[in-house]
Amino acid sequence: MVRQQYPAKLEYLRILPCKQPGSERGQAAYHNEGNECAGREKNLIGTLISDIVLTLLSYVAENERANIRQRQAEGIAAAKKRGVRFGRPPKPLPDNFYDIYQRWRMKKITINQAAAECGMPRST
Repeated sequence: MVRQQYPAKLEYLRILPCKQPGSERGQAAYHNEGNECAGREKNLIGTLISDIVLTLLSYVAENERANIRQRQAEGIAAAKKRGVRFGRPPKPLPDNFYDIYQRWRMKKITINQAAAECGMPRST
């Protein structure tokens, strides 16, 4: 004797995912009466849809980057037109810089000594 709730449970078990030996990335396929697993068409459609969505999102992101770059260039051009200076302000040279520079060029002192006398780091 088959209880009335068993056919519903059997239907539920029939559509549970099954492992397909050749399925890629662990995608589940589903039991179907005519086929061993009928999820392959669903997987292809799902892959197609996900590829389309990713392509669309990639296009939107690239377009937004181009817009940002254009607005930034316009802003920089407008600021330069107003006379705004970009970057770090130059540090004034010490009074004895040219004398020390000449001694360094004539190889009378090393670059480390010249930097120490000017009160600057060597990298400057």
